[in-house]
Amino acid sequence: MTGKSIVSHSRDGDAEVVVPFYRHQLVCAGGHVEDDLAAAHCRRVGNLFAVAVLGVAVVLSVVAALSLIPRPINPLHTQSASNSSLGAALCIVGQLSRLEIESKSRNIIEPLSKFTKVDVFLSLEIGGDGHFFNAATSDVEVTCRGSELDADGVRAAFAPYFRDGVFENHSGVNVNLKRWPHLYKDLHSMSEDSRRSTISNNFGQMRHLNDCADLIKKSEESSGGKLYDIVVKVRDDTIALRPVVPQKLLSIREVTLKHCSWWGGVNDKVMALPREYLEKSLGTIYHSMLAVNNNDHLDLFLLRLAESKNTEQIVLFTLTGNKIPFRERTFEAGDRDGDDYLPFVDGRCYASGTPGGEGRWCIVSHCKDCWPSMPWTYNVSCELAVTGLEAPVTSGPSATLEQTLADPDPERACKSPGYR
Repeated sequence: MTGKSIVSHSRDGDAEVVVPFYRHQLVCAGGHVEDDLAAAHCRRVGNLFAVAVLGVAVVLSVVAALSLIPRPINPLHTQSASNSSLGAALCIVGQLSRLEIESKSRNIIEPLSKFTKVDVFLSLEIGGDGHFFNAATSDVEVTCRGSELDADGVRAAFAPYFRDGVFENHSGVNVNLKRWPHLYKDLHSMSEDSRRSTISNNFGQMRHLNDCADLIKKSEESSGGKLYDIVVKVRDDTIALRPVVPQKLLSIREVTLKHCSWWGGVNDKVMALPREYLEKSLGTIYHSMLAVNNNDHLDLFLLRLAESKNTEQIVLFTLTGNKIPFRERTFEAGDRDGDDYLPFVDGRCYASGTPGGEGRWCIVSHCKDCWPSMPWTYNVSCELAVTGLEAPVTSGPSATLEQTLADPDPERACKSPGYR
């Protein structure tokens, strides 16, 4: 696709919260380590320390050495051979009216299915038009291929991989703003009603994560106790621009995230994780938020969660509070660690240039969500920009850009250091 034209559509300001900038690659129980060997050691450091205290120095050195041996990737691990596990669970959450299907099938499900079993779980809100955190980035009267389907149509579209799903109308939470003193407090001078509505929507997002975790556990129970190896969580409008590499995904040993747009927390758009961390990550955020909102007495973990300024921090504080190791994969030029793991970008359904024509899926600006490197195998020819997170590239609110479909132009700088 290199060399084709990509149309960049100007949009109004984004709504992410700008918070102090810092870098973090891998966190283990709240601390930072630099590589896979350190990560393996980090998870065992508590046990090793206990042995040392007992004076078993020889045992300590032997166990420490063994703990630093990376887990091997078995190239023969195929779908037919994985009889003792359920393989990979793909969790898709969000709104039915924003659902993109084609790229997920082509670049997530198909490559994984050639290597292991794949089950698709959906937790989608039904009814009404698609809604985005920032109304300026939505086109509520536009439909794209996939977004016009009902629940039965979506089940059929993901067959034979569809395993289970929850399709429910929107339900809100009575938000106690006093329990959330900083959450979106400084965002575009929001009124209390707007803040309450936004936080209520956040509860809805986290409920979808919880529902998907419950569906996965239900599937495991019905299998007689077999477990999935990994879980991949994406949004309804996630666009998979190139195929994942199954061998790499199935080898992850920590929660895997994108290293961009963290806004003082971690990128909350997509996630891959070993099954062992499901309950204390995707399966606990919603209930933890409810506890902050409703309980009078909070422990230190919930008190920290209550200090969150955005959903990125809610996810970060959940991981660190539960001592879940995580790695942020990079997408910088010259350091494309994330390309094979999470080659995904947030998408938007954009209106057709022809009256009455079908809309098309575009990707958001690289300042809002980092792009994987080329080549892309999914045909995306438009970008929604400027989001308000970019430094100005043209003048006028309706300015558009024409650029070659390639890696982001380094001259198109992002306004906030919170992105990188």
